[in-house]
Amino acid sequence: MIDTGAPPSSAEILPEIEGMRALAVLVVLLYHAHFGFSGGYIGVDVFFVVSGFLITSLLKREHEATGRIRLRRFYARRARRLLPAATLVLLTTLLLANRLLSPVRAHQTAVDAAFAGGFVANFHFASVGADYLQATQPPSLLQHWWSLAVEEQFYLVWPGLLAITWWLGRRIARSGLIVCFAVAATSFAIGLRLTRHNPSWGYFATWSRGWELALGAICAFLWSWRHRMPSRAISGWCGVAAIAYSAIRFNSLTPFPGTAALVPVLGSMLVILSIGDPRSPGRVLSHKPLQWVGGRSYGIYLWHWPLLIILNDRIASPTAAWRAGTLALSIAIAALTYWLIEDPVRHLPALVRSAGASLALGATTVAMVLGAASIASAATTDIHFTTGFTAPAKPTARVAPTPTADTIATAPTTGSVPFGSAGAEAADVTTTTAPTSWGDQLTASIATQLQPLIANSAAQDLLPDNITPSISRQRADHPSIYSDCLLTFSQSTSPACEFGDVTSATSVAIMGDSHAVQWFPGVEAAALANHWKLVVLTKRACPAATVSVMLGKAAPYPACDQWRARALARIAASDIKLVIITSWRRGYLGNADGSGYSIGDRQWRDALTRSVVPLQAAGKKVLFLADTPMAHQQMDACMSSHPQHMTLCTLVRNRSVDVSERDLERDLASSLGVEYYDTSDWFCAGTVCPAVVGNMAVYLDTNHINNTYGTYLGTYFELLIKQLLGVPVG
Repeated sequence: MIDTGAPPSSAEILPEIEGMRALAVLVVLLYHAHFGFSGGYIGVDVFFVVSGFLITSLLKREHEATGRIRLRRFYARRARRLLPAATLVLLTTLLLANRLLSPVRAHQTAVDAAFAGGFVANFHFASVGADYLQATQPPSLLQHWWSLAVEEQFYLVWPGLLAITWWLGRRIARSGLIVCFAVAATSFAIGLRLTRHNPSWGYFATWSRGWELALGAICAFLWSWRHRMPSRAISGWCGVAAIAYSAIRFNSLTPFPGTAALVPVLGSMLVILSIGDPRSPGRVLSHKPLQWVGGRSYGIYLWHWPLLIILNDRIASPTAAWRAGTLALSIAIAALTYWLIEDPVRHLPALVRSAGASLALGATTVAMVLGAASIASAATTDIHFTTGFTAPAKPTARVAPTPTADTIATAPTTGSVPFGSAGAEAADVTTTTAPTSWGDQLTASIATQLQPLIANSAAQDLLPDNITPSISRQRADHPSIYSDCLLTFSQSTSPACEFGDVTSATSVAIMGDSHAVQWFPGVEAAALANHWKLVVLTKRACPAATVSVMLGKAAPYPACDQWRARALARIAASDIKLVIITSWRRGYLGNADGSGYSIGDRQWRDALTRSVVPLQAAGKKVLFLADTPMAHQQMDACMSSHPQHMTLCTLVRNRSVDVSERDLERDLASSLGVEYYDTSDWFCAGTVCPAVVGNMAVYLDTNHINNTYGTYLGTYFELLIKQLLGVPVG
C-alpha cells in the first residue's frame, strides 16, 4: 500500500485522490479475500501512479516557492506519516505469528519482518519467488510489504534526483519531464524483459516498477495544462473504465506488469488529469464513504493481509463469512490505528517543528522492528521437541540376500518391467522359489524391509527426538546439484554434470525438471557403488516431454524448448545406455502462442512420445519413473505444529499418489516398448504415506523429497538399474 501524502496544490484535489485510494484498496482487499476481482492486484499500480503524482507535486511546489528541496524536512514528513503505523503492524504480526502459527512459520515471519523493517522487502520476496525451492512456500504474512519497499526506495532516490535536475536546468517543468520520461522508458524496458524471463523480479523489483511512479510524476508536470485536454471528463471516465477492466478481466495468467500494466497506469493518469472538471469521475470519487476509506487506506492495506493469511493458516478453506469478517476486522483496526497513531503522530507539534525529532522517531521505530525481528528469528532458528520417542537409527537399506525357497517374499507386479512396484500386498510373505533376477530381489527387499518400516512409521504418533534432518534444517536438505545442474529459467544448455565413475563405459542419465533432480541422491549412490557414470540433464520448470509450456502461469518459456531439444540430441549422440525420465506433469500449463492451456492426457502422451522415439532410435533404453506422492503441505511446519500427533501429517495414499497419471505412463510405456516403474511403495504402505520413515524426514517441501530420504533409496535404485541394464546376477 502506498502513502500519497498531501494534495499537490490545494484542498480541491484531496477528495478525488482519496476516492482513488479508496477504490484501489477495495479491489485489492476483495481480490486477496477471493471475492472476485481476479485482477485486483492492479490496485497497487493505481497507488504507484497517485504516489508519484503527489510526491512530485509536493517537491515541485516547494522548489517553486523556496528555490530548493529540503531533504531533511521531506524525509521527516515521510517518517511521521509511514513509520508509526508500519511499526505497530510489524510488531503485532510478529507476536501473532509466534502465538498462532507453527515455529517454522513464526521464523519465516521474523526473517521477513527484518527485510520489511529495512525497506528491502521487495528484493527479499523477489529472491524467494525466483528460488525454485522456496517458490512453493505458503505466502508470507508480510508479502504485501513489497509495495511499501518500492515506494520507500522511490522516496529515497526521487527527491535528490529532482533536486540535481533542477539545479542543472532552470526550466522546472521541461527538465522534470525529461527526467520522468527517461526513467519511465528505461524502467519499462527493464520490466518488460524481466516479466518475460524472470517474472518474480519483474513483479517485485523497483527498477521494473519505477516507470509507474514516473508516469504519475508526469501528471504533476502536466497539471497546470490539464484544462487544455480535449474531452477531459470523458477521458477521466475512460480512465475509470480502464482501471475497472483490468481489475475484472486480468487474472493470474496475465503477464504482469509488462505491457498489461499500461492499462491501469494510463487509466489512473487520465483520472488524475480529469480532476476539476465538474463532469469528471471526481464527483463520484468525492462521496463521503470513499473519503473515509481513502483516508484510512494505508492502515487498511497494512492490516488486512497478515490477518487473511493467519486465517488461511488456521482454517482450511475458510468460508466467505470468515473472509468477510476478517476484512471487516482489518478495517476496524485500521480505523483505530488512524485515530490513535497515524493522525496524532503526523500532526504532533513537537515533531512537526523539528525535522531532527521526526527523523529520530523514524530511526527508533526501525530499530524496534529490527531488534524484535532479530529476537524472534533467534528464538525460532533451531526448533526442537522432546516427545520421549527415539526411532531406531537410520536403517541401512541393503540388497536382499538370495534367499532360500522357504523364506523368499514375492508380490504382484505393477510396472511394465518384470518386477514393478510391490504394491500394498507386498508385506504378505509367501513361499516360492529363490529370485533369479535383480527385479525379484528389489521386490523382496521392498516387501521384507521397506514396507514394514513404512507401516510401523505410519502408525507412530510421536515425532522422533532424533528426527533427521532436524525440523529447522529440512527445507535446506536438498541435493547439492540444485545450484549447478538444475538450469535457471534463462539457461538453455546443460553443463557436463557427470557424476559417479566418469570414465565408466556404463552411463545412466536423468532427464527432467526438479522432480528428476530429487532422485539424484539415490541414483548417484547406486552409480558410485557400481562404478557407473551418471549424467544429469535438468532444468527448472521444464518437463522432459516435448511440449511447449508456460513459465509459471503468465509467460512463454522458449528457453525450455531450446534446452529440451539440446538435451535430447546430446543423449542420442552419447554412449548413455539408460535414460530415466520423470517430471511433475501437474505443474505445467501448455503454451499456445503465449496463452496458457491445460495439457490433456492425449497431449501429454504425444509429448512423451515425441521425446522417447528419437532416444529409442538411437538405441537408448528409457525408463518412465513415477513421481513421488505429493505432500500438498509444508511438512516441517506440520511436524512443528503436531509433534505428538504425527498422524495428522500422514498423507492419504489415494489423495497424494496420482493414479491416473501412473496409469497413463504405464500404458504408454507398454505401447512404446519402454520401461515403467511405480515408486509409490517406496513411500506408502497400505493406504497411508508417513511424513517420517524410521527417523528420516521424507519431504523437502510440498512436492519434493529431501536429500536424506533420497540417499536412503540408493539401494533400491541399484537393484532397479541393474535389472534394466541387464547386469548378470551373482
